[in-house]
Amino acid sequence: MNSQFTAMRAVFIKDVRLLWPFILLCTSLFLARALLPGESGQLAGTLSTIANLILIVAVIHLDAPSSLHLDWLTRPIAPTALLAEKLAFLLIALLLPSMAGGLVHGLAMDIPPAMILPSSSTAVFMTLVPALPVMAAAALTTRLISTAVLFLGAAAVNAVVLSVALPFMGHAADSMDEEAIQHMTHTLAILAIAGSTLVLWLQYVPRRTRAARVAFGGTALMAILVQIGFASSL
Repeated sequence: MNSQFTAMRAVFIKDVRLLWPFILLCTSLFLARALLPGESGQLAGTLSTIANLILIVAVIHLDAPSSLHLDWLTRPIAPTALLAEKLAFLLIALLLPSMAGGLVHGLAMDIPPAMILPSSSTAVFMTLVPALPVMAAAALTTRLISTAVLFLGAAAVNAVVLSVALPFMGHAADSMDEEAIQHMTHTLAILAIAGSTLVLWLQYVPRRTRAARVAFGGTALMAILVQIGFASSL
């Protein structure tokens, strides 16, 4: 156990040394999004999202599990320990700055601290849900462009299928009420977390890349079916 913790710490330090400019950038954009008013804050939020996604892909690709040159396999670190290190890195590099940004924004708006915590928890949740699918996509690829193609391709297929299927069912995309949209969003979030966790486990622990790809595609397909199911139930 101690040897694995030592190895995790060494990899963590290595990741921080290589990616500290991105960590600093992401933290600065989190704070800028919280402090800047109006369109400036929205622009900072957009840039923050892009920077966060790039950081997620970068830290996974530093020890890419799908690479044909898996030098990390020769290191004295278990696959589960490596995955835990990547999750810990993103927890510290993304979630903590997200909570800090929410806290700063709340204090700047003179919101009582007791009311800031729930909003900060929501911000953490909104950061975690897209982060895990991006991690899963990064674990299946070795380059940033490949990750972007895989992730955006899945999103494009989702959009095309829904745009074709929903009119045939007599439902427009904006016909769902707020409560139905909220239930659907929660269901999709749970599906994204569960599917991404399965992909990461398959890719890191038994190293079954083909099964991980099937799990990724299956999760994307289930997301489409969930949205169609909610629309057809109206």
